[in-house]
Amino acid sequence: MMKRLFLFATALFLLGLAPISAQSFAYMTIHPMVITNDSGPSVMRLNLADNTLTEVVSGADFPKANGIAITTDGSRAIVAAGNYLLIIDVKTNKLAANIRLGSIADENEIAVSNDGRFAYATGPTLGTVWVINLDTRAVSTINVGGKPAKIAVAPDNSRVYVSGCGVSARSFCVIDTTTDTVANTINVNYSTQFVISPDGKNIYLVGATGLEVISTATNAKTANINLDGIGGQVVITPDGKYAYVNTLGIMAKMWTSVIDLASAKVVATINAVGFMAVNPNGKNVHLFSLNNNLITDTIIDTATNTISDIVYSPPQSFLFYVIFLRQIAIAPQLQQPMFSAAGVVNAAGFQGGDVAPGEIITIFGSAIGPPVLTTMRLTSAGLVDNLLADTRVLFDGIPAPLVYVLRNQNSVIVPYAVAGKSTTQAQVEYKGLKSELVALRVASAAPGIFTLNSSGSGQGAILNENMTINSASNPAPRNSVVVLYATGEGQTSPPGIDGKVASDVFPKPLLSVSVQIGGVPAEVLYAGAAPGLVAGVIQVNVRIPNGIIPNNAVPVIFAVGSINGQQGVTLAVR
Repeated sequence: MMKRLFLFATALFLLGLAPISAQSFAYMTIHPMVITNDSGPSVMRLNLADNTLTEVVSGADFPKANGIAITTDGSRAIVAAGNYLLIIDVKTNKLAANIRLGSIADENEIAVSNDGRFAYATGPTLGTVWVINLDTRAVSTINVGGKPAKIAVAPDNSRVYVSGCGVSARSFCVIDTTTDTVANTINVNYSTQFVISPDGKNIYLVGATGLEVISTATNAKTANINLDGIGGQVVITPDGKYAYVNTLGIMAKMWTSVIDLASAKVVATINAVGFMAVNPNGKNVHLFSLNNNLITDTIIDTATNTISDIVYSPPQSFLFYVIFLRQIAIAPQLQQPMFSAAGVVNAAGFQGGDVAPGEIITIFGSAIGPPVLTTMRLTSAGLVDNLLADTRVLFDGIPAPLVYVLRNQNSVIVPYAVAGKSTTQAQVEYKGLKSELVALRVASAAPGIFTLNSSGSGQGAILNENMTINSASNPAPRNSVVVLYATGEGQTSPPGIDGKVASDVFPKPLLSVSVQIGGVPAEVLYAGAAPGLVAGVIQVNVRIPNGIIPNNAVPVIFAVGSINGQQGVTLAVR
């Protein structure tokens, strides 16, 4: 990295840029002209709608801010600031946390895994890579040697790539994220800037004579694309069609080279350079630069590979004291959670329609939870929590116990407070953003049997009398007792308690429970709370009628009151 400023253009050419997701807010790290004067901002946010700047982190608190990345869900900006890792809440634009990395204030680069769980920061002084668990805040290190510079995570999160590592600082290291060890080292002639293709198959590494193409399958160089100059920062469009490279030619002339990756040729040159960022829709590449006290955004149209617009930020007095921009990353706009009544189904039978008190349901939608599956947990009071990974589901304002949450699918337990109502207003909240209210009809019961393949049909999730799993290879004998697991029985006696795990008291449904096996009514020996499971799961012990015909797929119908559960559930009987 450059230690002092000769020309702003030179600094602009040498420094890299973290990848982006969508045009919304640009977060940038900057350094003051006078190194000992850290009273200015260290991290700024640029509103791309009106180009206004606001200070996020003060240089007096964290003067060494350098690498910056945005989590894929757009909720957090992660900044490597010397010997600290900063976590900025994008929604509030406030510093949410700082994590100490060590005693040496390095000029770190940073990358974040696509699931938002881990950050990786380089430590050039010690030749290390810091691994930060963003959930637990735990910190560990990986020794890669050399002076690690640029760092990036593979699209599938299985590998981390680091340039500038090894004894000569001219190697390219591949880290296995399952073991957090260096799995491979690739020897290259020159190693600073690189980018990974969207499909993860190739690395485009800025080499001494052009853009080197390295296969991630073999870790071998497969091609070299001539640039007619020395390459700097490189970015790639989301469809993998074009790469853009800041290029330095003779007489300090600089331009942006446009490379068609299919033909491996430069197809255009643009007379502008800057910190590059690609719009995720693939329509534009942004070149950010600092001119006097203005931040300039030069916008390239990727359809024509020409400059479509040049936008300037309003004058800012503090920028007179900035030595240069360090890094820029653009945060995507947080998407409002969305779902409809049609996307609400019984979690056991997957049939839509009415919901019932205590019923376990599945909600399908968009932006209704985190990118990584997060499953239920108990509170200090021993209840299933109603908050997971910044996700809540509300029924008439009452938070529901959560079984699991995911970006497009949540499983929750309808609060017992809806009992006696004809409708309820459901709403999903993620990262503080709420969906529109969705009206759902309420019924006294909405029964459904759980199945082994979680599809709502086929072999039921049924235990034989000896507590083994019922299946075609393990059928239950006639006249024996089997155990069914279901949901949607409605209100209970004593009244159900949201999120309570059945232990000493086992509530039973207010409505009668009946089961048919092979079309024949079966004797129900017990119907009530399932010991050790959350309220909303009902256990039903039934005796298989002696007169049915043995079969590996005998139909089972579970009913509460006059309401039948789904069809298509089967039981193996011998």
